[in-house]
Amino acid sequence: MAGVQANVELKRSVLVGNTLTYTASFLPVLILALESPGALAFTGFYSAATSVAKVCALGGVGLYSVNMLLSSRNVYLDRVYGGLDNVYVIHHDKGLIAFILLLIHPSLLTLRLAEDSLRDVILFLLPSDSPAVNLGKLSLVLFSLVILLTIWGRLEYQKLLLAHKGLGAILLIGALHAFTVGSDVSSLVYLKAYVGALIALALLAYVNTTLLGNFVAEKHEYVVEKVESPYEGLVSIHQRPVGEKMVYEPGQFVFPRFHQDGLEETHPFSVTSKASDDELSLLIRPLGDFTAGLRGLEEGTRVTIEGPYGGFNYRKGGKRQIWIAGGIGVTPFIGMAKAFEDDPSHPSVDMYYSYRGEGDQYLSRLMRDLLMANESCSFHEFNTSRTGRITVERVSETSDLEDVDVYLCGPKEMLEDMSRQLTLHGVKSEKIHVERFKLLA
Repeated sequence: MAGVQANVELKRSVLVGNTLTYTASFLPVLILALESPGALAFTGFYSAATSVAKVCALGGVGLYSVNMLLSSRNVYLDRVYGGLDNVYVIHHDKGLIAFILLLIHPSLLTLRLAEDSLRDVILFLLPSDSPAVNLGKLSLVLFSLVILLTIWGRLEYQKLLLAHKGLGAILLIGALHAFTVGSDVSSLVYLKAYVGALIALALLAYVNTTLLGNFVAEKHEYVVEKVESPYEGLVSIHQRPVGEKMVYEPGQFVFPRFHQDGLEETHPFSVTSKASDDELSLLIRPLGDFTAGLRGLEEGTRVTIEGPYGGFNYRKGGKRQIWIAGGIGVTPFIGMAKAFEDDPSHPSVDMYYSYRGEGDQYLSRLMRDLLMANESCSFHEFNTSRTGRITVERVSETSDLEDVDVYLCGPKEMLEDMSRQLTLHGVKSEKIHVERFKLLA
């Protein structure tokens, strides 16, 4: 029952978070309607197009601002949404909605001119004599580029991160447009105050996270004690605390900043040690320039660790659990399995690990050894090059899917496919725990 209750609370927290997000984003529309009842009129096509354009502009700016708050790696948001991975997924979805709303705004303003003159439409689309109008057009063009690069671009991490860092500047340009173009935002006192405060909070969050390295977040100082490569393609980093060590739960992740030239970016990594250990360990697969550079991490390097984050924790589930991992997605499970050593009341677990590379074979052996030290646990591996992909149908051959908590971590496509299959096999959504673990730091 404890597991079901925890999952109900998780779903409820996401619902509350979404409700707060949309309420804060679209409250300007309500303020406009109350402060200036005649501002939204639908007496004809022109007035209706203008009114809907206003609603889209206010909702778009509001959602854009709240969305920047969601990307601020805030521990309180982590708790409200049931995990930072959920916050980032919602952040991604809301960013697209904000873009659509802001795109509809000028489209309707343009369309209302089509009734009278095609020339007016063309002039409206061209650069204007008004700097305020041009600021709005510039912010939308820049926002469009970021959205296109994020969704359809195949940029490497560094360039994608740089594109996202421009979102604060785009919001500032859009805010200057809203407050100088002669709109309701610039003339109505309460509307101006609320929208201004929301944008100011968003810009402060942007400056804190992007420029100041999340100055207000909980951080702990560590020193690199040992760096080893247990298998080709894997880097294991062991760190000891300088002063008070970080308190974390099994399955959580952190953002370490290694104070060594070329390695000072922040990326999320699952903690693979257990809370009672004197050291904090990370097991990383080098996939890009930054992570590949971690092979050259020097012992004695100072590390600032931000976190912990995440709600992916076996303690939120029931007494029977199924763990399904793909590739490097096994790392949070390593931390959870190690925690069993200090937890005599840990659940019984059937673990299914899907992999294809030789480095993953090492991870498979490690995971097997950790789990098989417990009589109530079992381990099943799927080498996709030999046995094919893991499916829920194959899982059900050796595990009972009735009244069981399922934990998933791996590639995005695998998570979506397995979640869908589990639902089709009758596993309730509140019993499925997913660690998406693909964040843009």
